[in-house]
Amino acid sequence: MRGFLLSVLSFCLVACICVSELLAMDKYNESQKIQIDTDVKDAVMTFMDDDEVPDGETLLADGEESIDDLSVPNAVPGTDAEGDSPDATSNPESPSATPNPMRRKVDFTELKSINSDVDCWIYVPNTHIDYYVMQEQEPEVYYYLWRNIYQQQSEWGSIFKPAYPNMDTLLDAHQLIFGHHMAYGSVAFSDLMNYHDKSYAEKWPNIYLYYTDRVERWKVWTAGTVNPYDALYTVPYELNSADYDNLLSHLDDIGEYSLRSNRPTKSERTTILSTCDNTNGFRFFIATTWAETYYYDRADARNAMRA
Repeated sequence: MRGFLLSVLSFCLVACICVSELLAMDKYNESQKIQIDTDVKDAVMTFMDDDEVPDGETLLADGEESIDDLSVPNAVPGTDAEGDSPDATSNPESPSATPNPMRRKVDFTELKSINSDVDCWIYVPNTHIDYYVMQEQEPEVYYYLWRNIYQQQSEWGSIFKPAYPNMDTLLDAHQLIFGHHMAYGSVAFSDLMNYHDKSYAEKWPNIYLYYTDRVERWKVWTAGTVNPYDALYTVPYELNSADYDNLLSHLDDIGEYSLRSNRPTKSERTTILSTCDNTNGFRFFIATTWAETYYYDRADARNAMRA
């Protein structure tokens, strides 16, 4: 049984409705807002040492291979293994070019001391997307649409997950994550527009989500433009249900391309990133499927396998 359509929704239309409110805000200028996000990232982002790696365990989706060898030491950020700056063709997901994404670790104790509504952290290689993700607490209330982690009003708000009824006990088969598409710069989810291009998605398919106990790698399988009332924005869906199976087929049909080797089945979750398309009130989405999880503690991995 599905829930309800997220109201006229979070952002493209709400953004239009709230223009007067936005103009009246005591806003930070662009450089100040960027500095706030940079300061938060610098305060909480760390990397696992070599001696920490054996403590954890990796789980892989069927047929998936780990692309991030945790046994490979980290290079210094922005350099290759010899300490030289990598050329423009270097793969940012390669440990020889930049720190291994699977070795990143976020200090959630620090993040949640700032705001307990922090849910996770998102990182999309080769983009500026490297942000905390807020969890809305009430269905159809979008508090973080215009607010940052400090609950200060902000022109581009926060990356956030919408709330839905009974979310504490009911797992949504499709996880929605929203962010603004700004008319200037590359902040928030503006860089998602790169995924209109299938060749770009094939080159940069991986998205990373960091939680207190683990890091997850997800792979893009389709992307496209939809109206705000699309079935995509109905929550929640249940795994193995006919409704969810129909949704996956629907996304295949409306997507601008399909990387079918990455497509989930109705028994597998999908994570969807969505932003304004800035065209006639439509939205752009990219849909991803789970590929890999590294648990920092082996006990957590074993509990996940039993679940």
